Amino acid sequence: MAEAGVYRGGTARLICEVKGSAKLHLFDVFDSLHTNAPAPGSHAAEEIRDYFGSFRASSSEVSKLFARDRDVHLHPGVFPGSASALDDERYSFVHLDLDLERGTFDALEYFYPRLLPGGFLIGDDYTMVGIRRAFDRYFEKLPGRVIGLPWAQALVTKV
Repeated sequence: MAEAGVYRGGTARLICEVKGSAKLHLFDVFDSLHTNAPAPGSHAAEEIRDYFGSFRASSSEVSKLFARDRDVHLHPGVFPGSASALDDERYSFVHLDLDLERGTFDALEYFYPRLLPGGFLIGDDYTMVGIRRAFDRYFEKLPGRVIGLPWAQALVTKV
């Protein structure tokens, strides 16, 4: 299981309540963009910093929230680079809450091929133009469909 766009871990906490013994990988920039200078030419890092400003949570705060949970792994940094060590991992459930079109599209490119058949991917902020465009662009030539949920989320099941 995975979540990209963790902030303070509220949704990840809910996922932990039902994940059983499954691993949960949590991806977020956390405070990494504010403590380290982005790599030269890192347009994604600049875009994230410009959009979120000082609105962030620290990885140490979030890791305390999951101190008692087994198999919860934090991966700070700009996604998908922060997932580079997990290329062989497969996922049954993915939650995306990245707020930006580029980040959402990058996450779809990374996660959907690694989603197990019958697995679920949920995207937040599907009513935002950029997020919907990322989903539409990614899934335009793939089988199945994106289902818009009435509470501004999108649901995809891998067939």
